[in-house]
Amino acid sequence: MSKPPPPEDPTVVAIVKAWSELDQASAAWPADREVIEGSASLRAFVVERARARATDLSDDELFDACALLGRRIARAGGSVTLATWTAHHASEAMRTPGAEWVRAAGAALAEGYVAETLDRARLAALDAWEFPRCVVPLGADVVAIAASYPSDDAEALSEWAARVARAAAVRGVRKAFVAGPATAAVADALTLAGIELAK
Repeated sequence: MSKPPPPEDPTVVAIVKAWSELDQASAAWPADREVIEGSASLRAFVVERARARATDLSDDELFDACALLGRRIARAGGSVTLATWTAHHASEAMRTPGAEWVRAAGAALAEGYVAETLDRARLAALDAWEFPRCVVPLGADVVAIAASYPSDDAEALSEWAARVARAAAVRGVRKAFVAGPATAAVADALTLAGIELAK
């Protein structure tokens, strides 16, 4: 997708301003106001692509821009209400309410919002398994490691095990009990870090 251009066209600037005002009027959360104010260039790109539909048969850039706007709303902690209504507000600002592109643009916004929300939840779930949250101290230099990192990616699993082993070594761990589906990866990493694997 092309990079969103700065909103220089006076007509586009006016539409973006009207669109933003409609969004601001129905903002549900304080974060909505911030993301509305900080997304002018992306909104300008959405407006330009929507206006170009009459001469351009491809909607890909329009819907990609809408998906990016949905992701930005989610990343900034904006509300699902904003993500749901902003495409309709865009069409009102452009004086094309009910235009055929609005429903698809709204769907792209929702998909972007949901995708970002799921990505953030997945990253939070992975972060919950980082050292020291995945270990239980059993003594001055002994720990138990829960090797249940929630990933099927062998490379990601190996990298996680290496991080856990390095952190354990820095903390002075000399022996570790390991249990869970990723025991083999953790055992290899512990061995490389010079930590004894308890039987």
